[in-house]
Amino acid sequence: MRLVLYTTVALLLTLVIELPLAIAIKKKQAFLPALLGNLLTNPLVNLILTAALAYLGKASYYILLPILELSAFVSEGFLYYAFIPSLSKKNALLFSLLLNFISFGVGLLIGAAI
Repeated sequence: MRLVLYTTVALLLTLVIELPLAIAIKKKQAFLPALLGNLLTNPLVNLILTAALAYLGKASYYILLPILELSAFVSEGFLYYAFIPSLSKKNALLFSLLLNFISFGVGLLIGAAI
């Protein structure tokens, strides 16, 4: 139950941060890829990281974190590229990187404050 709550809160916080930013930067076109991308990647990343921490220890968490975050931002970048015709692959990946960097940073700040 605690894992479900943690994953849900992480997803909601990510959506609260990334959706308005995506829409502010790229208008309505960015809503669907931002929503789909985060619904697909965020729970998966958090579940894998939580399981790794619980069963394999802190070292595995810190090894997996950059790999999973990289995978998430690349996956979301390709969704932006597919849904927003005006974005080149490079700009779609940069857009995804920006949004993920901001939401990850806010998550770190929230985690430090708790």
